[in-house]
Amino acid sequence: MKKVALLILATLFLAGCSKEASLIHDDFKKDTDQIVELIEGAKAEKRELTEEELNLHEKFHKKYIAGSFSDGSGNSYEMNDLEKGIVRKIDDLIFFLDENVGLASEESNYDKVKKQLHEYMEADSIPESLVGKYPTYVKYDGIHPQFKEDTLTLIEIFDDIMLTNNNGVGQWEIDKLEDYTSKYLGEGFESDGEHILMNEEMHNIYMVFFSLKYDLKESKLFNHTIEEYKEVRDLLQN
Repeated sequence: MKKVALLILATLFLAGCSKEASLIHDDFKKDTDQIVELIEGAKAEKRELTEEELNLHEKFHKKYIAGSFSDGSGNSYEMNDLEKGIVRKIDDLIFFLDENVGLASEESNYDKVKKQLHEYMEADSIPESLVGKYPTYVKYDGIHPQFKEDTLTLIEIFDDIMLTNNNGVGQWEIDKLEDYTSKYLGEGFESDGEHILMNEEMHNIYMVFFSLKYDLKESKLFNHTIEEYKEVRDLLQN
């Protein structure tokens, strides 16, 4: 009887350890499984994601990309490096969903990502390659002061060029534009020791200057870029 009791206690202890050892939050796992299932369904049917499926992924992305979320009980949960890596692998899986079919003997990019995603989901420790790779971002409503200041500086540099449709741009101006587009290219940026997540409003402004960069490479300012630039200029200067 004593041995049976000890066996039961040992089983309960191991079950508890197994639960504690889980690196993936239950809510996050459920949502990840749901998104992977719809991606795999589209892949099997050799089609793109439907609008409804894209919207569901967008909801998933917005919930988890910052690296923290409110769980079902309303508690704030900060994601670990493995969970943050999984979010990016989901994005990669969708990116390679409609890649061209290769040779049967070659592993596709989609399959490579799928394999790594599976390894992440089954991991019992955080891979060294993910440790410290992705920050936890602060979500910011509106236009962040640093982003606004940097954008206004760029507007001051390019204002005469854009408003007169003047293509006489020197290397200094190009370098300043390159610095700006490189700084704000990613998911977020650092300001006063915090990592700020790029929201849709800031991203849309960034894309205007990304378009300007493309125009300058083509040695031509396109009308839609000029008009969008004026809209950003008026928004930030008022």
